[in-house]
Amino acid sequence: MLRRQALLLQRGGAVWNPVLTVPHHRRCARCANLRENMRRQSAAAVCPSIPGSLWNGGAEGNSALRSQFRNVSSNIQDTETGSNIMAAETTSIKRHVLPTNVLPKHYNLKLDVNLEKFTFLGECRVDAEVNTATDEITVNAAELTFFGAVVVQEGVEHKISAEDIKLSDEDERVSFKLPAALKQGPVTITYNYEGILNDQMKGFYRSKYTVEEDGKKVEKYMATTQFEAADARRALPCWDEPLHKATFDVVLVIPESLMALSNMQETSEEKTDTGKRMVTYATTPKMSTYLLAFAVGEFDYIESTIKTVHHSKNNRIRVYATKGTDVSVKGKLAMEVAEKCLPMYEKFFGVDYPLPKCDLIAIPDFASGAMENWGLITYRETCMLCDESSSTRSRVFVALVVAHELAHQWFGNLVTMEWWKELWLNESFATYMEFDFVNQLFPEWQVWTQFVAEDYNSALTLDSLQNSHPVEVDVCHAQEIDEIFDDISYAKGCSLMRMAIAWIGEESFQKAMVQYMADHAYGNATTVDLWNSLEKQSGMPVREVMADWTKVQGYPVLTAELTDSGDVEITQNRFLSARLPSEEEAKQVWNIPIVMGTDKGPVKHLLKEKVSTVKMPEGAKWMKLNLNQTSLCRVQYKGKLLENLAEACKKGEVSNVDRTGIVGDMSALTTAGLMSAVDFLKFVKYFEDEEDVAVWSAIESGVSEIMHMTRSSEEGMKLMHAYCIKLFNKISTKLGWEPAAGDDDRTKQLRGTVQGMLACCGDETALKTARERFEKVRNGDKTVLTADMRAGVYRAVVRFGGKAEWEAVKEMHETAEEAVEKVRCLRSMGSTKDIALLKESIDYAVSDKTRNQDSSSLLAAVSINVKGTDLFREYFTSKWDFLFKKLGTVLISRLVGSVGDSVDRKDADAIEAWWKTVDEIQRKTADRNVAQAVENIHLYANFVERDQEKVIAYLKQ
Repeated sequence: MLRRQALLLQRGGAVWNPVLTVPHHRRCARCANLRENMRRQSAAAVCPSIPGSLWNGGAEGNSALRSQFRNVSSNIQDTETGSNIMAAETTSIKRHVLPTNVLPKHYNLKLDVNLEKFTFLGECRVDAEVNTATDEITVNAAELTFFGAVVVQEGVEHKISAEDIKLSDEDERVSFKLPAALKQGPVTITYNYEGILNDQMKGFYRSKYTVEEDGKKVEKYMATTQFEAADARRALPCWDEPLHKATFDVVLVIPESLMALSNMQETSEEKTDTGKRMVTYATTPKMSTYLLAFAVGEFDYIESTIKTVHHSKNNRIRVYATKGTDVSVKGKLAMEVAEKCLPMYEKFFGVDYPLPKCDLIAIPDFASGAMENWGLITYRETCMLCDESSSTRSRVFVALVVAHELAHQWFGNLVTMEWWKELWLNESFATYMEFDFVNQLFPEWQVWTQFVAEDYNSALTLDSLQNSHPVEVDVCHAQEIDEIFDDISYAKGCSLMRMAIAWIGEESFQKAMVQYMADHAYGNATTVDLWNSLEKQSGMPVREVMADWTKVQGYPVLTAELTDSGDVEITQNRFLSARLPSEEEAKQVWNIPIVMGTDKGPVKHLLKEKVSTVKMPEGAKWMKLNLNQTSLCRVQYKGKLLENLAEACKKGEVSNVDRTGIVGDMSALTTAGLMSAVDFLKFVKYFEDEEDVAVWSAIESGVSEIMHMTRSSEEGMKLMHAYCIKLFNKISTKLGWEPAAGDDDRTKQLRGTVQGMLACCGDETALKTARERFEKVRNGDKTVLTADMRAGVYRAVVRFGGKAEWEAVKEMHETAEEAVEKVRCLRSMGSTKDIALLKESIDYAVSDKTRNQDSSSLLAAVSINVKGTDLFREYFTSKWDFLFKKLGTVLISRLVGSVGDSVDRKDADAIEAWWKTVDEIQRKTADRNVAQAVENIHLYANFVERDQEKVIAYLKQ
């Protein structure tokens, strides 16, 4: 599933990078996984090299700093690795799982859907196996009303009344006792029940859309599913855990005028006595419950047929959307990616796509980015639909999301994680594949450079927090699973895969994947199974090198400096944004496969010691550690190494991906107190002649971190805006506002980034042009603003405008037909400086004018706005119960991080006190996210205390 969020809201008051505000999370996730709440979660620290820091205060200073983190969870020792990890992450955790005395083999499921009452009637007959004699059967179920059940074994029938069926809302289980114990062997269990088509975007739910009929807008509803992580239980009683795979026969009874889809192709259709259509589907392969899916509604589609690579069988591909969406145009890119990726994946895995059809469908209301249901992949509209007029960013995003979900058809569906502890196996691999294969299909987009600028940096930023978690993290309860659909499972996991592949080689990796699929097809696997396959095919000590990377949170910072003999001495330490490593943490030494770039060629090493010495190639003038950012670490260069590398960057001798990585590392070092903010502002001046969008995005992100730090000083904000205007001026003049003949997609993106940044910082010329073009767009001339330019222009116009501009953007939101444009308008509304309008923005975000899935886009925009931070926090904490019910667990768990946009320690204390008052079950969905928000407030408060005055003094010069 894609949970990575598309809205990369940047720090710095109402300013963030317009080019990074893409439609919907990423981020999946890559949840769309939609980076609505995946901000740059960098954190400030204090350091011995900084005069006056707490670390120079000896024991008293250290005690004072530790007291700021008094609520951070205590560490315990992991007996397997000897490393300190969070208590919640140990393998001794007790999982809340079903008993295994009875397990499913096959489900026969019949659902009668009522889209007028938003209910469905269900009959679920399960062919199961009794492993241990028992007189009780327990399965998962939630929000279902049972009418009765029948159990049959060896011809003996037991009828269970509704009164004897016990449903636990807290445990989401249903159980009943039998008059006599079942023997080992086959058994059939039939449940009759009723469920609701909820509006929470989980389980079997309803989604609203609008069509035009006879010149009028008419509201309609469809029904669809989202079962990952643990919501199949809202549609059928089942063993809702990934290990318990079974086959499924599905029958859907629907209104005659509607279309119904499921994982497999239709095998028959008949009319019922009530005038409905009863559609029967072919039996699915053996699969986990979270991959089951159905959709009922009015759909249009486009179709293509391709041949499988190994057996030359027909594979039908369809791209669906709700009626009136013009899927013939907007679904073209998704179809192109599917047509090309499926054969590429078949070759790569050595296994044909196992199903006879592959459907992709856009859903109007969808909490995540997309979901890999086998044979019926569901997407949020912004993650699947686009056309030639869409921004480059949107088209790249659609290609990546489609490729991500298609990769899951093998890695995740054919071979599935054993438990949610191995979620990273599913998501990190799909993330790697999406970038690698889209890079092959569209090399001009340079998506790996984008990965480094965004996903890689986001993962390192999140993992530098005390309240991060290991890649491989266990969970005990279903309510906790949503918390680990984050940048650790997706982007850090992908980065680990990338590091391992760079070390063992792509050929060994591909051979290992063929073997892995063959060994575990239609079954489940663990991290150890993956390492074993990689080790067997490569002959390299993969398990030894990679074990700590998945079991222990965090990563190292490498400090590199020249010795008197001309060698490079590299010291590794745990990188923490909050503080220096503890004595125990400082003992951690990582095995780091790394490539170092020089002007004389690359140098490969496996760093295994606390301090390592590497010879500089003869005649080499510079060295860039971590070539292409393939290893998981930050790098701090000292003295001459940094000077020479900076000059090489300026001359263009270092690749754009490495220039991006250098800027990202230095920004992180700045936030952590290992480099002064003033030195960072001086350093990025080396890049005034830079022309790459990823590098400029990294610069903008780093500058925005410092801007966020100065938000408590009006003078500081004005000075930072002036600094940005001067920094971006040269590239702005070169690019202009008008598209030029021969512009590639990345140049179009860069123009949007640069001009949007200048306008949002208040540059008079850029703001004047933005206002003029905005007025023309309002009057119907959309040609004056390309899609790549709109986000920054809308935001600037609202930021420096008044009620009229805010109302104009609100009207554009309500009349826009494209989901991307609607979200773009919502985000812009939150950038106003007017307190009254910010209050209206909050009300509008939760009104019926805004889809629930989009509410967080506007609310997060209000929160990141220096004028709206307190407003949002007060609203969010006082209206928690209302928001929890309205948005659901997935969306609320992301949005809760926005309470950490403050830089005032008092707010951190208030948030902690409030969180203790929240219902315990609700807290399970976001405990870690709240802890991270609190930590971020302290970190930025440290940043303010350490660097704000110095930055202001420097900028005044």
